[in-house]
Amino acid sequence: GGDMGNQVLWCYQLDGANYQVEYAFPYSAMLNNEGTTLDVNDFMNLPEKIGFDVTVIDRDAADQGRKRKVWQNDASGCGEAWACMDECGTITLVEDVATSKNHANIQKTTLAPQIDGQVDALWNDVDTNKIEKNYINETPTLDAFWKATWADSGLFVLVSVTDDNHYPSWKSGGYLWEYDWVNVFFDVNQNLIDGGGTGSGLGHLETYFNIEELTQPSEAFPIIS
Repeated sequence: GGDMGNQVLWCYQLDGANYQVEYAFPYSAMLNNEGTTLDVNDFMNLPEKIGFDVTVIDRDAADQGRKRKVWQNDASGCGEAWACMDECGTITLVEDVATSKNHANIQKTTLAPQIDGQVDALWNDVDTNKIEKNYINETPTLDAFWKATWADSGLFVLVSVTDDNHYPSWKSGGYLWEYDWVNVFFDVNQNLIDGGGTGSGLGHLETYFNIEELTQPSEAFPIIS
């Protein structure tokens, strides 16, 4: 469980106080709670869909603590996603797109996006999922959305954030998870309501990437073809 590490290709693009993050998640980066690596057919045949969520962290320079917006899990139920993913949303890999309040069908692409921080034209045809639920007792000052598509090689996620004050950990000197940042969560187990999160066992996965690594070209990430 936990961090998917350097198996994931990702790019963080900053534009003033706004930013977007693109990810390419190979299926091989996701092990379930039985220690099994799933392929695309396994993902499509999961009996309870795929657990999924996005958290966007907001912290302005004058703030005393972080404030978060989430797609689904606001910690009002079983807690934060790293501890319990039971309240996260779900996604299903399909050919045609339809969405509901806490579920999104993810359409297949014939041309995988380049993970370079630039929004490829193919994203224009992908449904937008707004990240507008405030984390319990928090009032972040940002707007955000996510999009996703899939191919036989893996899942591709775009998160776009409009912020009024960009204050990430490399400016503050603090911990990454306490400042402006994006976290993507997956639950790839057959039973999604198991009380577990990314800190408690296999099959619960998250992104925990040091944004500063983008300034170090020598640190290469694997490319999904």
